Amino acid sequence: MAPAASPLLPVVAVLALTGPVLVAAVPRRLASTINFDSSGVASSRPESFSMRSRVYVPYDANANGDSYAFGMGAAEQVAYDDNEKYLYAVSEQGAILVVDYSNPASPRVKDELHVSLAGRKLTDIEVCSNLGFFMVGEGAADTVSNGKVNFYSTVKRATPARPQQLHEVEVGPLPDMLLPNSDCTKVAVACEGEGRMNSADNTLTDPQGSIVVLSIALQDGVPSPTVISHSLSALYPSQSDFDQEMLDAGVHLPLSKNAMTYWNSHSAISADLSWDAAIAGYNTATNLEPEYLAWSSDDSKVYVNLQENNAVVVMDVASGTMTISSLGLKAWGPSSDGIDVINDGGACVMEKYEGMETLRQPDSVVAVRVDNQDYLITAEESDDKEYGDYEEKWKLKDAIDKDGNVQTGDLTGFTASAAATTLAQAVHAKQHTANSKESKLRITMGSTAVDYSTPEAPQIKKVLPFGGRGFAIYRVTPAGSLERVVDSGSMLEKLQCQHFPWAHNAVQDEEFSPVGGTFYNSLEDGTKLKEDILELNEDDCQTGSDPRACPMQNTTDGRSPKDGAAAESIAVGVACGRLLAVVTTEKQGTIFVFDITTINSPEVLFVEHLSPASQTMNPGEAYVEGANVGQSTIGEIDPESIIFMDADHSPSGKAGVFVAGAWSGSVSFWEFECPQEPTPAPTPAPTQESTEASRAGVLASRWASMGVAGLLALVCSLA
Repeated sequence: MAPAASPLLPVVAVLALTGPVLVAAVPRRLASTINFDSSGVASSRPESFSMRSRVYVPYDANANGDSYAFGMGAAEQVAYDDNEKYLYAVSEQGAILVVDYSNPASPRVKDELHVSLAGRKLTDIEVCSNLGFFMVGEGAADTVSNGKVNFYSTVKRATPARPQQLHEVEVGPLPDMLLPNSDCTKVAVACEGEGRMNSADNTLTDPQGSIVVLSIALQDGVPSPTVISHSLSALYPSQSDFDQEMLDAGVHLPLSKNAMTYWNSHSAISADLSWDAAIAGYNTATNLEPEYLAWSSDDSKVYVNLQENNAVVVMDVASGTMTISSLGLKAWGPSSDGIDVINDGGACVMEKYEGMETLRQPDSVVAVRVDNQDYLITAEESDDKEYGDYEEKWKLKDAIDKDGNVQTGDLTGFTASAAATTLAQAVHAKQHTANSKESKLRITMGSTAVDYSTPEAPQIKKVLPFGGRGFAIYRVTPAGSLERVVDSGSMLEKLQCQHFPWAHNAVQDEEFSPVGGTFYNSLEDGTKLKEDILELNEDDCQTGSDPRACPMQNTTDGRSPKDGAAAESIAVGVACGRLLAVVTTEKQGTIFVFDITTINSPEVLFVEHLSPASQTMNPGEAYVEGANVGQSTIGEIDPESIIFMDADHSPSGKAGVFVAGAWSGSVSFWEFECPQEPTPAPTPAPTQESTEASRAGVLASRWASMGVAGLLALVCSLA
């Protein structure tokens, strides 16, 4: 991986916190930011990385033992209490599930300890082990009203009891992530503020994204947080429309004010949109949506990832300053490693395209300090916006055809630059060579690709696909900006091709759920997702006369025109004395381990697949729903939550990683095996002869050092 130059990165908001007496400082909690000194590190890396155990988690809190099904989001996020050795999972169905890891080789689901929050939208969970509580994020039912952070008591091993709610506080809309600092005296909350279309009247409600910091105090052992919230409108407090400032900084706006005007008033779908009120009350902060968080190692800054905006915010907690800047675009031209955007049935061919770039759009970000220098590591997944009939994401063939013509039937009034048409024709030509079809490469119609300065006549400036398909490492400068020092290029795709060619840019997700299964039956008739499941189950992958969704090996290359090897999660920690980064891909379920001890020169150590059974089995076959879930062979599908466990916090005493599959509802624990330290040879017991010889040698050495004059003086003194 060649080091790469980088644009400056964002710096964002901040909060000065006051309130009740703060809790006393405690040792750094599990998953707090690593401060690593590379001098004198172990010369030997981990010898192996293997799964120690897997457990399937129920999707609700019923104690009947049969609430197990694929696609129900049973393990959306997980957190581990290293003091009591219990793992907690939050389910999309509104439940907090408890797993006992006192025996890490055989974890046990504790039905009697689950908490039912049926009907509530749970988003995240974090544990403050030493303070005896955990927190759960909760979005409002309509997603656009304010959400909550709920505080619960942890399960105590000496006297196990169901967690009890201790407190709750109101925060901004859709608190998508919670993250305590190193001693749990503060908790940062990313309130995404995701928009919502009203299907009854086609209006749009889109709250502003915000960052909340909770200052934690204990009153009689119960957390009593002080809440301070900062809307991202504080970037430009004197103006509501600061789109141009964002565009000038390279920040991606999925739906700028001018873009809203085009789609609402001039497009082919304008009759299906009623956005007049949303445009009249527009604030650029509605486009800015916090997704993921990381604390600096000294707890002075919070890094806030804005995934859809391809930008990061850095919050300086002491000064309250707020800055935002773009992560930039990833180039796939002649000097790159190449990219596979062609669905040709599985061929792993990395092509280079003059002028092609992609949005990076990381999901997970993690901070680390190495040799007194701060870094930010990003997992470049991709994301896009969709409101009713408006979709930011388009297929290339539906925007510009193989002859370079804009499809003005759908894109009324649109034109395209020469650079855009040239690249479109090049991609179409590659796809046509593969299967005589036009390209379905997904491209953005957002502000980085389309010039909406004249709303009635937009121009496609560039053909711009989604996602960086890898990871990147940024150095945090003293001024708080970011400089890219590592770009993984197409390494993840190439490693997948090398180790698991059947998983190359393949896909397994909730759409592969079985028809008639629990998840399918939970969906309302007529919804797009239910129709997609039915369509995929009617593919040509059959068992006898029974149509089934395809296994992963039949979907190879399916994500190539979309986001490829989309890196979803990343975690960093120390194992065997080395600094390691663990990366997972969303749709394929591949897990990579890199040695980043030399931070600007990562080296791959291990590549494993989380669900080998998915090669030949679809979820309906590999996941046994109900009470016989233990017969399942499926692994982690959609590994959205991973936790790096150093040896001191690990349930087994060995460094490892928890991996949770949201759709598979499974949690696996993987361990690193360190090299054995060489045993020193025993020292033989001294004999009388060896002792006398040793003494004689010592005397001879002393006499030699005294010289002739010294010896004469010694003799005279004895005379």
